[in-house]
Amino acid sequence: MPTGGIRGQRNRREVSEKLRIIRPQASRSGTTYAEHGAILPAIAEPRCEEAQQLLRTHIETSKAEVRKITQHMLHSARQSAAASPRVTRKPL
Repeated sequence: MPTGGIRGQRNRREVSEKLRIIRPQASRSGTTYAEHGAILPAIAEPRCEEAQQLLRTHIETSKAEVRKITQHMLHSARQSAAASPRVTRKPL
């Protein structure tokens, strides 16, 4: 059995699936780095209210992007399923 056993395998699958969903956000990576570049100094200085607002905005924007990607994936899956021929099994 591989190191980590069944639980480790499940965790790796879950992480891989999450990364697969998030990877299409690569077009946003420059924006993400810029947002992080503004958030970190606000935390370090500390400018608490500004840091909180920057974090809220960053998280909401990221959530909206993930939602958009998820909806696109669902739509694509539905279209693929509708286009696939139906396989019927004969009764035994």
